[in-house]
Amino acid sequence: MPWFDEVGYYLYGIRLLLEGKLEGLKWLDFSDRGFWRSWWAPVFCLPPMLLNWAGVRIYYLSTMPDGASAGPSFIVKLAVLDVSNWLLCYLALAVVMTIAGFAAFVRPMIVAINWLSVPLQWLGILVSLALIFAPGDTDVYFSALLVLLLVSAGAYFLVIRQIAERKTLPSLAFLLTLVVANIWVTNVVSDVLGLPS
Repeated sequence: MPWFDEVGYYLYGIRLLLEGKLEGLKWLDFSDRGFWRSWWAPVFCLPPMLLNWAGVRIYYLSTMPDGASAGPSFIVKLAVLDVSNWLLCYLALAVVMTIAGFAAFVRPMIVAINWLSVPLQWLGILVSLALIFAPGDTDVYFSALLVLLLVSAGAYFLVIRQIAERKTLPSLAFLLTLVVANIWVTNVVSDVLGLPS
């Protein structure tokens, strides 16, 4: 497991990529070792993810009749949904990138997106807090969610574009692949698990 100083090194590289500086690529490890170590990113995302699951649970219960319950199995289902999204979206992205002739960039793309997910997950705390403290106020929730979605889409595009040799159209296609795959996986897995979509 990478330590905080190593993660800080990678996040600095992500910051440079977001600023449009290709030197950010030098701060990321695209070797076999670096690829597998990037899969520790979800561990550093776990605190905000736990907060999000708690928020979703509170929001879900606020929409249900009195006496409804959402025990540990509900949280497990949310975890399964997030893991499914993480893996299946990457699978879709790898397929599209390979078809588009960018197969050599699949590994760097996954490494970069894994580490980009860390600051974006922590930014998502704002949405989680809206769910926890104002579960009945949909305006607050959807406003926070909209800001998060716009910031996330912009960040993903900027990083994807740097990895894809600054080619705009392929980068937009790869971003769209992630968005469509996320929506599809969320709906399908939610239906299978009996979660509200």
